[in-house]
Amino acid sequence: MQRTASSDLRRHLLLEGTYNVRDIGGYGTVDGRMTRWGMLFRADGLHRLPPDAQARLCGQGVKTVVDLRRSDELAAAPNVFAKSSQVTYHHMSLLIDKPPVVVENPRSLIDIYRIILDERQDQIRMVLSTFAAPEGLPGVVHCTAGKDRTGVIVALILGLCGVPHDTIVADYALTSTYLGEGFIEETRQHVLQRGYIWEQYQPLVTCPPENMEATLHHLDTTYGGFEAYAGHIGVAEEQIRRLRETLLDERSTPHGGEAAEPVSGSET
Repeated sequence: MQRTASSDLRRHLLLEGTYNVRDIGGYGTVDGRMTRWGMLFRADGLHRLPPDAQARLCGQGVKTVVDLRRSDELAAAPNVFAKSSQVTYHHMSLLIDKPPVVVENPRSLIDIYRIILDERQDQIRMVLSTFAAPEGLPGVVHCTAGKDRTGVIVALILGLCGVPHDTIVADYALTSTYLGEGFIEETRQHVLQRGYIWEQYQPLVTCPPENMEATLHHLDTTYGGFEAYAGHIGVAEEQIRRLRETLLDERSTPHGGEAAEPVSGSET
């Protein structure tokens, strides 16, 4: 199938100070159910959200914010919800929690995603357990761009809900629609200030479908799929059940999981 941006205008939340806040509702599963709208949002950095945008996000019913950034990223750009009385905020670094060392040949994104899955299993378990808790959802999970660390977590959650691989890949690639020239230039300036060579770092700013396809293949071949991986890292069956019950509706789609595949079109 051709992977293009979803035409559903509910997908992208236009919030001042962000590029890439998205609802993962409306995706069909292999057994004919659908992910609920307004239950889980994936996002880029939230440090620039003005008060009215914060109120809009909280107005979606959000109870939990999970911040996947490293501590140095958090110190440089504090999360506006860190001391909020309206949501429960969690900081769980999905990478080794120390500033990265400048290297000439940085790892590929596929390698980074594998490292996250293989070496940050305690952190992943805590994230999944947080959202599976009775008051864990509706929630927001985010990092800096909302595509890599966030992409791995969202892929796992969608997979545990029975969303097909193609849909998970398309949702990952959809980030390219929103991280436009403004984000690219902002990232370029940040990279140069930290001493990186932009031409070497630039591939890390992209999100081609092949990155997520390789990641899902690694999950299948190394761990036996989503549910086996979750069990391997210590997520209880009851927690998986609660995630599914909370994130999935009971309605059957006319054509099984195909009805909620990302379809041709673009959003504004």
